Amino acid sequence: MSKEYRYRKHIRWAQYLIPALFGIPIIVLGGSIFSIWRNNLMDGFELSNVFFLVFSCIVLFFFLEIGLIWWMFYRMAGTVISIDEYGVVYKVRRSVKRLPFESLKIDSASIRYTGGWLKLISGKDVIRLTVVLEGISDFILELKDALDKRGLSSRYDPQKLFGFMKTAVAGDQNWNRAYTLFGKLHLIVFVVGITLVNGFVYGTLLPWGGIFIIVWGIFTFSWAMGAYTIVEIRLMRKIAKESNEKDFTFPQRDLAYEKKVFDDAIKWGGWLYFGISLIPLTIGIAIKLYMVTQSLTTVLH
Repeated sequence: MSKEYRYRKHIRWAQYLIPALFGIPIIVLGGSIFSIWRNNLMDGFELSNVFFLVFSCIVLFFFLEIGLIWWMFYRMAGTVISIDEYGVVYKVRRSVKRLPFESLKIDSASIRYTGGWLKLISGKDVIRLTVVLEGISDFILELKDALDKRGLSSRYDPQKLFGFMKTAVAGDQNWNRAYTLFGKLHLIVFVVGITLVNGFVYGTLLPWGGIFIIVWGIFTFSWAMGAYTIVEIRLMRKIAKESNEKDFTFPQRDLAYEKKVFDDAIKWGGWLYFGISLIPLTIGIAIKLYMVTQSLTTVLH
C-alpha cells in the first residue's frame, strides 16, 4: 500500500477549533439581529432600518469570512495525496484526481528559510502543494524517484526542485520541533514571566504605572520567540550547507545538535533577559526604599 500524505496536525485540528471558537459569537450575533428585527429596539422606524441594515451587513461579512476560513481548513484537512504505480492520486473528501506520470510536469518555487510551493501539472489539472503538507520532503523524493525510474527526469527542473527540497526538509524538521518544543518553551516563559511580574508588582513600586506590566509581558514572550527564531535559522543554514545538489541528498535530523543549539539560545537569551530585568527592578526597589525611609523620617519627627 502506497504511503499517504496529509496536511499537518494543526490544519486538521483547525476544522474543529474554528467552530468551537466562533460558534458562540455567531449565535449571539445572530440572536441580536433577530431581536432587533423582531422588537424594533431603536427609536424611529427609519433609524432602526438603517441600523439593522448596517449591523446585518457587518455580521454577514463576519459569517462569510469565518465560513470561508473554515471551508479552507475543512478542505485541507480532508486532503490525501499518494503515489501509485500509475501516477499521483489526489483526494479531497470524495473528489479524486489522478495525474499519470506520462503527462505529469513539476514546477516549484521557494523563499529561502520561509516557504514555497510545488505545482503538479497534468493537462488541465493543476495541484499546488506547500510545506504545510506533512512529510512533503518524503513525497518529493518518492515522486522524483518514480519519474527517474521511468525516464521522465525532464519533467522537472533539478535546480529549482533542489531549492524547494531544502525548504521542504527544513519545514518538515521545523514543524516536528515545534510540536515538541513549543509547549515546553511557553511553559518556561510563562513561569519566568509570572515570577518577575509578581516581583515587580509586590516587591517594588512601579513608577511607570500599570502599562509597564503589559509592555513587560510582550517583552517576556518576544525574547523567547526571538531565541527560537535564531535557533531555527541556524538549523536551516545547517541543512542548506550539508545538502548535496549533485546526489540530491539532504541531512537527517541531529537531535543532539538541535538540543545543544536550543539550550544555548535559552541560556544566553535567559541571562540577557534577566540582566535587562534588573534595571527596572533595581529602580523600583530604590524608589520604594526611598519612600519607606521618608515615611519613617516623618514619623520619627
